[in-house]
Amino acid sequence: MIKIHQLRKTFGEIEVLKGVDIAVDEGQVAVLIGPSGCGKSTLLRCLNLLEQPTSGDIEVAGKRLSFTPSSRVPERHQAAFRARTGMVFQSFNLFPHMTVIENVASGPYLNGLKNKAESRELAARLLARVGLAEKADLYPAQISGGQGQRVAIARALALDPKVMLFDEPTSALDPELVGEVLEVMQSLANDGTTMIVVTHEMGFARNVASKVIFMEGGHVIETGAPGEVLRQPKSDRLRSFLSRVEH
Repeated sequence: MIKIHQLRKTFGEIEVLKGVDIAVDEGQVAVLIGPSGCGKSTLLRCLNLLEQPTSGDIEVAGKRLSFTPSSRVPERHQAAFRARTGMVFQSFNLFPHMTVIENVASGPYLNGLKNKAESRELAARLLARVGLAEKADLYPAQISGGQGQRVAIARALALDPKVMLFDEPTSALDPELVGEVLEVMQSLANDGTTMIVVTHEMGFARNVASKVIFMEGGHVIETGAPGEVLRQPKSDRLRSFLSRVEH
């Protein structure tokens, strides 16, 4: 479903991604772990084309784009490629002047995928899926952070992406609200949704991930099944990282 080959991203003189290779099969949940500044979030933003890679290749659901330092992918190709991925950020960025159901319905309607009635019907189904049917007519300021993040997940799903990308979706939440968001993500995984998740929630990585990818300094250091990577790390660097985040 996802193939990343020799992906590089440079900001000025700083190379953040240094030739990253990752493959994720359909239905897999890949969890990216690593210290702050290692390139995890930049990798997701490159996958979603919020940042254009400096060089390398990305393929999502059979659609491939190649990047070079001297050329830029046309905006229309970027938009078509970006539609294959749904992204959920640390801050859920809901439109404050829209109700919950209007936030979810806005994507398919504004993108011309469905008419207004169809978009609202879809939004109602997705809100039920994330356990928020009764919050449909409230505004973002009237719901909790955990509920807001679940609305953001529903909004991303409304565009029917092939892949869901999560960039530390629980990091801005109070601890007691984390579980409700992780529960929705686990239900998506159980439904066979292909996902790449940047998170520090090691319990989610152990219990839900099909694959764990450890990044350090813009490189993929280790990758494999959770039991292999988290319980039997090969590198001293990963052992050191796990000793800090798991205690």
